[in-house]
Amino acid sequence: MIPVYEKYKDKGFTVVAIAREQKADAMQKVMERDSYPWPSLLELNDENGVWRKNGADNSGGAMFLIDRDGTILSTSTDAEELEPIIKKALNIE
Repeated sequence: MIPVYEKYKDKGFTVVAIAREQKADAMQKVMERDSYPWPSLLELNDENGVWRKNGADNSGGAMFLIDRDGTILSTSTDAEELEPIIKKALNIE
């Protein structure tokens, strides 16, 4: 997703990551290793139920492409599949 993010970030596209961890330092290590350019939040010990509430309770993660109105446009993790949807949502030809 980093190349897609870099391509569209100045056109209104953003990514927000939510790490599901039991220790805050685990997230910090991943952030240092992977250098994600977008904001990353922490769901520590499932205290807010973010994963369960969004249908990713037992998975290693999930991805949601959401438009400005809060409508989920895709749950794909394939950048090639997402790019046309992002372009359409941003009114980019």
